[in-house]
Amino acid sequence: MNNPSLEELKQEIRNQGLRQADIARAINCDQGHISRLLSGKISTGSKMLKNLSAFVFDTKSHRSYEGKVLIRNSINECWDGSLDQAVLITDLLKTVKKISAQENK
Repeated sequence: MNNPSLEELKQEIRNQGLRQADIARAINCDQGHISRLLSGKISTGSKMLKNLSAFVFDTKSHRSYEGKVLIRNSINECWDGSLDQAVLITDLLKTVKKISAQENK
């Protein structure tokens, strides 16, 4: 959607059940900034407002963000912090990528 109004943006955020904290993490700012954007305290020409709008109306952004969070959390749970294990995890992920590519042919 091109240049939605603040009301349209807020309605879409409600419709999707998005939380300000999650949006803030996804677009790399703090929750307070999101609150100020949505309350109209920051200019509607703000670059961050454009980023917010792009995230809210682009479902690919959601899937990408959610996937990154899932991967990051899984790595943090499994990785002992060593370089050796980092190499093993990297190799494992590359193997999964190859298997996925073969299955999608």
